[in-house]
Amino acid sequence: MKLKPFGTLILIKVTPDENDTKTQSGIIMPDTVKHNTPLIAEVLSVGADNGKGIQSGAKILIPRDASFMPLDNILPNTEDGAEYRLIMPNVIIGVLIE
Repeated sequence: MKLKPFGTLILIKVTPDENDTKTQSGIIMPDTVKHNTPLIAEVLSVGADNGKGIQSGAKILIPRDASFMPLDNILPNTEDGAEYRLIMPNVIIGVLIE
């Protein structure tokens, strides 16, 4: 199933990073410790009224505690544990440039 966001909404895919949960020595970090680090997400689709210049395929940074609309019932999590979310453009911290 495909989803095209409406208005200014942005559809993103957040893939859990192994480095998020474990230190180099293998210690598992609880959510309370990693709370302040931003998430890296991939933009899958943008609404027609998005005036921020964000395009599909861009890698973005968003705060972990940013408000979002989960899409578990519509777009189930993928096998790699990725999660789909709808966000507003004002929660984006920045765009990663390679």
